[in-house]
Amino acid sequence: MACLSFGCTPSSQPSPELEASLTRMEQKQDELLKSLTTKNEESLAKIAALDGKLDELGKKIAAGAAAGAKKPAGPRPGRPDPKATYKVAVFDGDAQMGPDDAKVTIVEWSDFQ
Repeated sequence: MACLSFGCTPSSQPSPELEASLTRMEQKQDELLKSLTTKNEESLAKIAALDGKLDELGKKIAAGAAAGAKKPAGPRPGRPDPKATYKVAVFDGDAQMGPDDAKVTIVEWSDFQ
């Protein structure tokens, strides 16, 4: 049993009031320790659940990225095919800049109505 340093000799027994007070303190300490242990276990369980969800999301993202990479880039409805080469007739009387045998020809058309 513990013996406080004031007014107590090692050979004397602690008073019943001191015994009761120490018992209550030990009980309170045990209750707090159990409460903290329970809260710690709950927190660890929540962290484990979040880790699982994070892993699932990572797999979904990886699967989506892999699936997106496998799709060929084809023509989209209402838009020209970026891989196609279009032939446009350019006549002698049309306005132009640059040589006739240029690798790239940009044709601009507008309608002012």
